Amino acid sequence: MTSNEEQPRPQSGAHDFQRRRPDPLRWIWYAFGGGLGPRYRDWVLHDLTCRTRWERQLVRAVAQVVPLAVVLLLALGIGWIAWVGVACGLVLALIYSAAYFDQAADHRLVKHGFPPGTAHRIITERENAQHPDRMRRYMQTYRADAN
Repeated sequence: MTSNEEQPRPQSGAHDFQRRRPDPLRWIWYAFGGGLGPRYRDWVLHDLTCRTRWERQLVRAVAQVVPLAVVLLLALGIGWIAWVGVACGLVLALIYSAAYFDQAADHRLVKHGFPPGTAHRIITERENAQHPDRMRRYMQTYRADAN
């Protein structure tokens, strides 16, 4: 086994067949912050670092709010005030979910055995590989007079 800093990470293509998706009940557990164990470790890494990670986070946030919204609507009735309250609660949940996504993703990855900062490192490496000249252009444009 390699050390935490040198743990292999899945690449697209060759390792996709090894990545297991959790079943719906496990996904709900995961959406509410539960750990999935080593069997789903690669899927968690993919879930938190893939191109659609923001959409996935928003879906998890909605999944967390729906049970409470249903209980509130059943308790308060289906009047417009109850619907507005539920809608405002959903918007607030989505704002907080998006605002703290990076910290939540890092915490989830640490919970699944990855070293802190893994998500940021993987996303930065992917961005640098896709746009190798971005930093050079930035430095030329915005930092030219800093020398």
